[in-house]
Amino acid sequence: MLFPLSGNTKVTIPFFDKIVHGIVYFFFVVIWLLYVTKAYKEIKWAYWIVSLLLFIYGIIIEVLQGNFVANRTQDTWDIVANTAGILVGIVVFYKLKRLLFSKTEIPF
Repeated sequence: MLFPLSGNTKVTIPFFDKIVHGIVYFFFVVIWLLYVTKAYKEIKWAYWIVSLLLFIYGIIIEVLQGNFVANRTQDTWDIVANTAGILVGIVVFYKLKRLLFSKTEIPF
């Protein structure tokens, strides 16, 4: 996110920001893979393309945040958290797809 939700928010959960980054990118991956696998059937490179695009998007957001948004800084650990969310999302999507929809099309 480029802008904080509110200026007075104080969360005391350790690494809460990184957890949120991971969760958001987890859902980004799952949503994009659902779309790509439904729209284009099973593309062998879909996992790589979606991962790469989201990784690049995360880096761009961090650079923009660090250079063009007041009171925000660029954080390399946010990129690490984004990448972790991407990897977990891919693994979960792949496992659930094979478990739930083996040899059938995703129903939505």
